[in-house]
Parts: sequence; C-alpha cells; structure tokens
Amino acid sequence: MFKTPIDLIPPFTNNFITQHAAVRNELNTDRTLFMTLILLLYNRVENLALESTITRGQSIESVPYNTNPNVYSFHWVETDSNPDETLKQIKNFKEIVPEPMIEKYLKEKFGQTIYIRKFPEENAVAFYTNHITIDMWHLLQSFTSRYFKIFDEKPITNEEKEFARTLILRTPNEYTRQIQILTEAEEFKTYCLKKMLNSFEKSIFTRKIQTAKNEVATLESKMDNYLSQYRALVQQHFTAKIFLEGLMSASSGVEEKTELQEYLINNKNLANVSVTDSHIHFVVKTYLIPYLTESWENMDNRGAIYSNFSDIAGELGERDNLRLLFNAIFSSSHCLKLRICAHIDLDYLGSSVQSNRSYDYSKFPDYIPNAHLQKHNCFGQNGPDIIEQLKMGDPIGAIECAINCVKHINVDELNATFIPFLKNLLRCTGKCIVTEDNQELTPLEAINYLKEKKNENNPFG
Repeated sequence: MFKTPIDLIPPFTNNFITQHAAVRNELNTDRTLFMTLILLLYNRVENLALESTITRGQSIESVPYNTNPNVYSFHWVETDSNPDETLKQIKNFKEIVPEPMIEKYLKEKFGQTIYIRKFPEENAVAFYTNHITIDMWHLLQSFTSRYFKIFDEKPITNEEKEFARTLILRTPNEYTRQIQILTEAEEFKTYCLKKMLNSFEKSIFTRKIQTAKNEVATLESKMDNYLSQYRALVQQHFTAKIFLEGLMSASSGVEEKTELQEYLINNKNLANVSVTDSHIHFVVKTYLIPYLTESWENMDNRGAIYSNFSDIAGELGERDNLRLLFNAIFSSSHCLKLRICAHIDLDYLGSSVQSNRSYDYSKFPDYIPNAHLQKHNCFGQNGPDIIEQLKMGDPIGAIECAINCVKHINVDELNATFIPFLKNLLRCTGKCIVTEDNQELTPLEAINYLKEKKNENNPFG
C-alpha cells in the first residue's frame, strides 16, 4: 500500500492473535488501525509510536500505564463488567473519561454493551466488552478523533473525516482509495522519508558504535596483556641486574683468586682434568655408596637375580660366590667398598652437564664405570642441582653435586642398568674392591677374602 516502508509498532500483539482463534486469520492481515492512526496522527505527533493490546480473562484495570507522550494506544479488555468503580481505584490514571453517546450508538447497532473509557493523560483508550468482531473493531476506529485530546488542539479536517467514514463501509475499496490519496501528499511522503532515514541513520550509528566498542575492548585487552608482560620484564630485568652485579663483583680480581684452580688440582676424586672454552672435563673417581639396600635385600631373598650370570665362568659365576660378593658390596651391612667412576663434562657458561658415554675407561682399570651415567647420561635428582649451581656461578658446587651423583647406582633399574653394571664388575681384572683394612682386591680375590672371613664367623655369606 505504501511505496516506502514505515517502521512503527503493529496494531495487534501475538497475545491477541493466539487468544482469538475465531478471527485470527482476519486480524492477522487486518492493518486498518495501524494505517488509520498513522494517517490521522503523523502530522500532529512528533516521533509517533503506536500500541494496541487485546486481553482476555484479565481484570478490567489491566490497561498499561504509559508515560511516553508520543505513544498512542488502543486496548480491548474482554469483560462484561462496568469498569467505572474498578478503574476509579487505580491511582496511576489522573483522569478517566467515558463516551456515553458512542456507547449508546454501539448498543443500538450491535445489541451489545461496550464500555469506552479514555485516559487523556496517557493518550490511551480502552474498550470493555464480552465479545469482539472485525466490524466492531473497524467501527470503533472510525471514532479515533474523539478519543485523543490532540484532536482538540488540532481538529480533524474534512478530508480526514471522509477517510474515517470509510471504515464503516461494507467493502475496503473506498478505504484503500482514500489511503492512496492521503499517502500521495507531499507532506506524508516527507514524513515517511524522515522515519526511514532516522531508522537508517540510527542503525548505521548503532553498528558503528558497536564496532568502536569492540575496537576499544580489543585495545584494552592488548594493553592489559602488554602491561602484564611489562611487569614480568621489570622483575626479570631486576633479577638480571642483581645477577650482573654479582658476576662483576666476583670477577674483580679474578686473576688473584685461585679457589677453583686449587680445588681442581688438589681434589683426589678428580682425574684427567682439562678445560676447553667454557667446558671443564674431568673423571670422577670415588667409592659406591649403597643407598637402596632394602631393594637389594629383597632381590637377594627372592634369588632370581642370580640367574642372570650364567655367562660368567669359573668361581665368579657360582651362585654362592656371587651372593657372598654382592651382599658384601650392596647390603646394609656391607664390608667392601667398590671403586666407581664416570667422565663428566660441565659447560660453565652454557649451564649444562653431561656424561661422556664414549670415554675410554681403560686408563682406569681399577674402577667400574657408573652404568647409569655411561648408558643413559642421566644425573637423576642431582641434574637440576648441578645446573642451578652453574647458573649461580658456583662451579665447585656443581662439581661436588656431580661427584655425589657418580657415587650411586640404581639397583631398581635391573635390566637397564644394574645387571650390566654387575657383569662389568665380575669381568674386571683390576683391583676395584677395597676392604675395611684398605686391601685392594680383584673381584675373585674379594670372594676368597670373604670366604676366609666367613670361616672366621663373619656374618656375611
């Protein structure tokens, strides 16, 4: 009907459409109230907005209280009660005005009581009856100029009167023709264009505002992230400065300080010491310290471990001799000390440590290489401590940690480490075992030594 769309509130709510199934299809397509109010009010009310509700089974005072001067509303309340006494109790409405003349006319026409109550301050009108029809609805619309005080200020024109009368005709042809005439007026076209452009500009600004909000939120998130990074960098910078000052203090007069030199030269646990760039290379020579004695004693009691040495010939391979030797080295009441060794490479500047697994240990025939370091380059729990000492600029502390690491062998790593270690021990021809009275013995000599001690009621065996 209109050449340009008009963005206003439709006249019938979904609530009404649902509750009035008998006239649903007609009312769903009927827009007479909508068109009529627009054409009668658009040049009288700035920023016009429309509302209409039809309620059923609710109290007659259920007319919405409106405070927006631009909203004009129609309400139909299905009830056969006279609304006067009830509505007088509602304090929100400043004024309630009846329309007895129109009520009388409708009573005569439809044989049905319809109460009309106007609410001038709220720009609202309500109809109270027990039944609604399309004809009745259209007829009530034709009296629109009687319902709102805006028509007292700007009376209805002759053209508008003719338009209103078309609502009571039996066919919509004249109503449609009158709408076409009124909407072709330049004033109405201008009104429609303004409504359309206002909606268009508002939509554009709404989208622009949302885009701008998103941009602000994104930047604020980045700022928070950068601030968090900055705080972390400040702390790191502070720590680095403290470390730098410590290094500068330690380096002053380093030519005169010989602590590391003296340590490396005089430490009897170290051999073949050399340096390359920032690396310190050395072989640790020390004694094994049994530290998993309970695990070993459980293995010994089960006895299954001794089945792994069938390839060891002679007296060394005999079960009783093996048990005698191993208990003297690994049990909690051990009486023999085992010489053990490992080649270590410390990177003083790079703060790293590793064991040289390809090192030629033939230069140390009286020592058994630590199988855990030699095979797996694993320093266990000592590894982080060694690296921490290097980072703190304490190479002596790092070397002490490395020596401590070489002293232990993990008997629980049976097939990976411990069994190969024991076989290296049994094949050793050097004097890798030391007694409590400092005798140096080969493994076979140690077995004979233990047998002699056993004959003297030694508890080992």
